[in-house]
Amino acid sequence: MFDSLIGQDEVIATLSNQLERESLAHAYLFVGPAGLGKTDTARDLAKALMCENGGCGTCDVCRRIAKEVHPDVVAIGPIGTQGYLIDQIRDIIHQVSRAPVEADHKVFIMGGADQFNESSANAFLKTLEEPPDNVTFILLAHSLGTIIPTIRSRCQIVRFNTLPESVMIDLLTTRTGCSENDARSALAACGNVLREAQDHITSRARQDARSEVLFVYQNLAFMDDAEVIDSAARIINKATGLLDELRKTQEAEALMQADFLSRRALSELAKNQKRQLSAYQHRGMREVFSVFSSALRDVVCMSVGADDLARNPDVAQDSKLIGERLDPAQVQICLAAVDRALMRTEAHVDPQLALEAMLFDIREVFTCHK
Repeated sequence: MFDSLIGQDEVIATLSNQLERESLAHAYLFVGPAGLGKTDTARDLAKALMCENGGCGTCDVCRRIAKEVHPDVVAIGPIGTQGYLIDQIRDIIHQVSRAPVEADHKVFIMGGADQFNESSANAFLKTLEEPPDNVTFILLAHSLGTIIPTIRSRCQIVRFNTLPESVMIDLLTTRTGCSENDARSALAACGNVLREAQDHITSRARQDARSEVLFVYQNLAFMDDAEVIDSAARIINKATGLLDELRKTQEAEALMQADFLSRRALSELAKNQKRQLSAYQHRGMREVFSVFSSALRDVVCMSVGADDLARNPDVAQDSKLIGERLDPAQVQICLAAVDRALMRTEAHVDPQLALEAMLFDIREVFTCHK
């Protein structure tokens, strides 16, 4: 249990003691910055509740929970620009009222708990406070201060401590055999999320996507309009390359389950798989924007002589040259364009349109100061 959780001894002790005493809370609020293992810990807790061996990690039940294809472990996040939607909450309440599909327990892992608005929070409060005995809620959030008090007061709060970057780099180099520079670049691409950085290092598709983004970063100032649009399409294609692989895995999983799961169970499985595909697509785009953003921040570092703080040494020469043309205020304009693109994709604007707008905005800054 909790083998992948690093530097969170208090979290491990709290949850392990409660499991041993069979005194788990009905609702938890895991709080801490991204990359500390909140989601993995939520899945481990679900395994402990579902697995006959207390969360062995190797049985079929644990394997399906890890892949987010178990019908009784529901992972969900806000899909509206205003946070969780009322319809989402109604769907959750409906699912809570139904019996588990194949286990004797149901677990709801809810990301973005800081994105409840007043209406969705009010709709959810009674269910959160008094769920059935066989239902556990695990809410995930980055900061406690952004959680609506009525949500916060109904959960047991579990705090995750921030890991120093040096610790994460050591872990990545030990686990993957990569260089420190590769570890630093992977963390930059993944927003300092340790688990994602490890997957990034070992994924050829994600490495190819990063290379495509940096190629555009290096050459954007010299591209015409058609080349910018074509570059955006290539980046999107690379960034979503993992989706085909995931779809094949999901199809195989559904085929394996088809013989013994009910129609309702297969429907729940399909919903979970759809959410997983959506999450992968958003993650791919977040990486695109993180790579571009980290390269632009390298420009600022190098312009003030702090080369040791750069996160993308493979394009260091290009960052130096850009830094010679732009001052920090102009780089900030480019960073703001990246932030806008990220917000647009999270608001369900077509990713390619958001990316094209970002590239055109940055190219305008780059070419005005060549």
